[in-house]
Amino acid sequence: MDIKKLEYFEAVSRLRSFTKAAEELHIAQPSITASINKLEDELGVALFVRNSRKVELTFEGELFRKKTLYLLKLFRETVDEMQALGSRARQVLHIGIPPMVGTQITPLLYGDFLPKHPEVTLDIYEDGSYAILEALKSDKIELGYIVLEESIEAKFNVYQTFQGEIHVLMNINHPLSKLDKIPIEMMKEVNLIHLPERTYIRKKIDAELAKVGLEPRILAVPDQMITTVNLVARNLGVCFVLGNSNNIVNERHTLTVRPFENPILFRTGFVWLKDRNLSEAARKCMKFMKERAF
Repeated sequence: MDIKKLEYFEAVSRLRSFTKAAEELHIAQPSITASINKLEDELGVALFVRNSRKVELTFEGELFRKKTLYLLKLFRETVDEMQALGSRARQVLHIGIPPMVGTQITPLLYGDFLPKHPEVTLDIYEDGSYAILEALKSDKIELGYIVLEESIEAKFNVYQTFQGEIHVLMNINHPLSKLDKIPIEMMKEVNLIHLPERTYIRKKIDAELAKVGLEPRILAVPDQMITTVNLVARNLGVCFVLGNSNNIVNERHTLTVRPFENPILFRTGFVWLKDRNLSEAARKCMKFMKERAF
């Protein structure tokens, strides 16, 4: 028996719902159901009476609930006491953010979330979306904020925050700036400051270019977004950005963006491993984000 099973049991017994408990704990409902079943097997008693209308505690379940509340309280008090005695009493949120989408979410984390939760420290891992998914699998980080691939919900818990179109970023004097919308075929005529191959946006853009039989004229593939923006600002080429990255243009008056004639769509959001019991810092972050109106 581990503390996770007790936390799952406490949530279901308090909310009288497996679905509501799963939503509160940010995990899949089948995971809670399987955990409760294993707990009942370990104890040798039924803890809940389940029917189509509601979930009720058995006599044994009510007795176990009282013991569980005491054990969880003791456990949390012990953890708090040890953290207070340690050299690092702060909660650390390990989160992965690609440089491109960092312009969306990093200002919110530092400007709004941290002032509200000064006990939390951010440890940001910067890389492409695919690398962040691997970091989640290896427990290097516990949350990722990435561009969402179509099939990602099958493998990860997802909380979507933004959706929009991919735009072309260019110098205001670039020939393409004279157009309101850009046919993707015109990408053949420009130097491209492209994204690293480990990014999902690179994969999506390359797929769209391949549909029209176009091989881009790649000038450079910087690792850092700031390098990409600087090259575009000097009118050496164009690059791709997410449609809600307006702060890039607002900070650089020599830059402008244009959408594609046929929109190329994207979604961004938070992802974490299914069956993962998020830390207190991560739960605070997700609660904060869900309370915002995106």
